[in-house]
Amino acid sequence: MQTPIYFPNLKKGSTKDCILKLLTAEPTLTNQKIFNQLKKQYNVSRSYQTIRQALLELVEDGVLVKDKKQYSISKDWIMVMDSYVSLLKRKYIENKEINIIDKNTKEIKLDSLYDLGHFILHSFREHFFDMNNENDLYMFVHHLWFPFLNKKKRDLLRDFFSKNNNNIYVGKAYFFDKILAVFYKKYGKVFLNTNFDDFFDFVIQGDCIAKIYIPKELRKRMDKLYSFKNLNFNVIEELTDMTFSDYEIKILITRDKEMVNEIKSKLK
Repeated sequence: MQTPIYFPNLKKGSTKDCILKLLTAEPTLTNQKIFNQLKKQYNVSRSYQTIRQALLELVEDGVLVKDKKQYSISKDWIMVMDSYVSLLKRKYIENKEINIIDKNTKEIKLDSLYDLGHFILHSFREHFFDMNNENDLYMFVHHLWFPFLNKKKRDLLRDFFSKNNNNIYVGKAYFFDKILAVFYKKYGKVFLNTNFDDFFDFVIQGDCIAKIYIPKELRKRMDKLYSFKNLNFNVIEELTDMTFSDYEIKILITRDKEMVNEIKSKLK
């Protein structure tokens, strides 16, 4: 089995790559068995300590879980991968909706806030934006994004935020923004009612700037929902419907370290 190509920090034939292959064939293995099998099956001559460190890093990244002395692939990680692979297959293989503008710039089209949430979660966890592991994050959003209806996915987002230096700038300060700010403030700085671009949300991490265009109709719908003064069943119904409704959302991804540094310097 070949490991997927979308792991920016997992090189083909590396120790971690081979560990994942072993655990795909055998669901649970101890450190000692992994050490023995790597040498036997893949001729990987690494020290026991090196193998142990690779396993600990995979556990820390949420790829593996450890139960006593047994290691296995995380079901939560598999769930995220399944969602993301389904998105890739549907959008970029079947419909070919990715536009390569130049070597540093790509445009991606998504169908809903649901797809946007999964794309961003995967990109955070797999360091798609932050390929050099700088662990900084700047978000500029008109409204704070709801951190998933599904608790397991929300926990994955919590895990990511807890390992980063997060700075989140919010264009509005509506009732719902203030409620969601309680979640985000646990993991970083949140600045409500800030002025920035009128049409785009931004994610800035590493050398990457992701410019997110949310269509006008959806932005108006978000304004109305976020201005509600109390939480009730109708609000939850509207939030759910809005999350899954069809809206074309465009993401323009550019890698430009100089531009990122200039933005950061202005913020400081």
